[in-house]
Formats: sequence, structure tokens, C-alpha cells
Amino acid sequence: MTRQHTDSKMMDSWRLIANSLAEFLPILTFLILSETKGFMVGIKGLIIVATICILFSWIVEKRIPKFGLFAAGTIVFFGSLSLIFDSAFFIIVKDTLYNLFFALVLLLGLFRNTSILKTFFSDFFAMTDKGWMILSRRWMFFFFALAIGNEIARTIFVPEVWVVYKFGAVILTWIFGFYQFTLARRERLPEASAWGLRLKH
Repeated sequence: MTRQHTDSKMMDSWRLIANSLAEFLPILTFLILSETKGFMVGIKGLIIVATICILFSWIVEKRIPKFGLFAAGTIVFFGSLSLIFDSAFFIIVKDTLYNLFFALVLLLGLFRNTSILKTFFSDFFAMTDKGWMILSRRWMFFFFALAIGNEIARTIFVPEVWVVYKFGAVILTWIFGFYQFTLARRERLPEASAWGLRLKH
């Protein structure tokens, strides 16, 4: 194994860790602060940590992932609305709109026989077009399920309990996401690593 190949694999690992932390740390901060300091303080922490994670991605990779930027943007926008109007509604309903939006976008792409996920994640994964289409279908159904689940949780839980549900939904998303590596491995291109990660830009 050459040094260049080893360095590429290490960079892949750092990229995966950085993006995983960008998803996990904001909601963990939200959960802890909401349970200990109150829901509105939790929102402030969520906004701050999400922004820091985006800056960290820029420092580590010298660029900001499109998906990460969109996610952080929705957190800042809806979180700010909740703080301005002193209402938990906006940050909670964000998850319904966020997941519904991606489900519909993926559905539209499938109708057009294209994979929207490829636009967001082709910098990270190198897969066949067939693999991207399968991945799009899986995530479309998953996003629809998350949107429905969030609406149910929003109507039956108080905000402090909803945060616990939200944390569980993030963990479930992680599990589902990591399972997709089996698909990336099966449908990887020659320039990809064993798990379908892109080794070079």
C-alpha cells in the first residue's frame, strides 16, 4: 500500500468523523441543555454548536458540504424564529418540513430518473448510477417515515420530551445511514475505497 493511498484513507476517515460529529453534537447539546437549562436555552446551544460544526468542516476540509450547510441553515433559521417568538413550534415543526422536503425532492428526482443524493454526496461516495438510484429510494421512504413520526411526536409530547424523541430519531438515522455502506460497498466504482468512499477529488 502506497503512502498516498494510506493518506487518502486517513482523510476519508477524518471526513466521515467530521460529518458525523456535525450531525450528532448539535442535537446532543440540544438534549442536554433542554433537560437541564430549559428548552429555549437548548435552542441557543443548538444554533451555536451547529454553526461551530460548519466552521470546523471548513477548517478541516477547506470547504463546507452542501448538505451540512443546508442542515445548519435550517437550524439557524427555525431556531431563530423560535427564540424571536418565544415558541417551541418553529424548531419542532422544522423536522417535519425538513424531512418532507427531502422526501419530495428525492421523489421528484426518481420520477425524472435522476438521483438528487448524487448531487449532495458525490464528493464523498463513488457509486454506480444504479447504486445512487437505490440509495435515493431508500432515503425517500425513510424521510417520509421521519416526517410522519415527527408529526405524531409533536402532537403528543411536550417540547422537553420531544427532544428525547428527536435524539432517538437521530440515532435511528445514523443506524440507517451506516447500513447504506453495504450498498456503497456493493455498487462502488474503481476509484472508491472498499466501502465506496471517494479516495481522490
